[in-house]
Amino acid sequence: WIKEMIERDYKKHISIPHLARQAGLNEYKLKNGFRHIYKMGLFDCLLMARMKKAKELLLQTDEPAKKIATDVGYRR
Repeated sequence: WIKEMIERDYKKHISIPHLARQAGLNEYKLKNGFRHIYKMGLFDCLLMARMKKAKELLLQTDEPAKKIATDVGYRR
């Protein structure tokens, strides 16, 4: 459910310590377990979720890329 939380809250940058507390694991176990199961790191999962949503918005709206980037969680 950590992956779903990242994908649902892709606009936020959720810290690894916060995710570990939510999962009831230490950071090391969370990071290694996540990588083992999903074959990607936590940050990569966040980037993929943001890029997926950005692609969707670029294809379905006329919003400028800069606004879409901001909307999906990129600061710059």
